[in-house]
Amino acid sequence: MTLLAGRYARALFEVAESRGAVDAVAADLAAIDEILSDPELRSHASRADLSGGAARALLGRLGDGRHELVRNLFAVLQRRRRHTVVADLRVAFDALVRQARGEVHGRVETAGPIDDAQRGSIETLASKLAGRAVSLEFSDNPALLGGVRLQLGNTLYDGSVATRLGALRQRLLSSRIG
Repeated sequence: MTLLAGRYARALFEVAESRGAVDAVAADLAAIDEILSDPELRSHASRADLSGGAARALLGRLGDGRHELVRNLFAVLQRRRRHTVVADLRVAFDALVRQARGEVHGRVETAGPIDDAQRGSIETLASKLAGRAVSLEFSDNPALLGGVRLQLGNTLYDGSVATRLGALRQRLLSSRIG
């Protein structure tokens, strides 16, 4: 996230909060971020040398049908030639929403897909570890072989099979034979 994206996200958040539109704006930014998940489109949106007309068209398409506050912000971004901010806007906005709600953001990696009951168990455990509400982002990482890796803020809880095997390997290599 860029410093500039953080500034625009804060301004958007403050206005959205004053108008009771935080959830609507967050949903629109999530939808826009989903559109920008296409690497080619994200790269295009992040180009600083994009012409004024191309930037206007891009922001117009991304803002079409969105909340008034999102459209207004996009108009400001277009006038100030700051269209590159769009790629980082959701991350910055979501961080402000979590901060306002007193939530901690965490990342969970599992070796494969997990069901809703397992997600619920992990969320409960993460909330206990953090001592407050958490919002978790789940992803699959087959390299873990099994188990779970949970990151809450700067703390990593690693219960993966890959890490345990690595630790066992180190103990075997460092042990004396004979």
